[in-house]
Amino acid sequence: MTSYLNGVMESMGAVVVGGVYAAMSAGPAAFSEAEARARELGALLVEWVKVKRDDPEQKIRRDRTAAYFRALVERNRGRWKYEYSYWQSQGK
Repeated sequence: MTSYLNGVMESMGAVVVGGVYAAMSAGPAAFSEAEARARELGALLVEWVKVKRDDPEQKIRRDRTAAYFRALVERNRGRWKYEYSYWQSQGK
């Protein structure tokens, strides 16, 4: 259920540690269960941030995306002068 949003977040450079949802059709108990899962997920997120953990598969995809955009900016450096200059200043 959360895979779409996780994909969007990942495409923007976020490291995704999981997801949680509750179906309204499942009734009020579903929200209590989702809240418990959200707390567990929050604790996991804190741990990942503390130890700077990354997901190897997500890193591969992020690196691939960065390479694509680096090449795109490089090819269009004449038209995208600001973007090219910015990427150069960032060591990209």
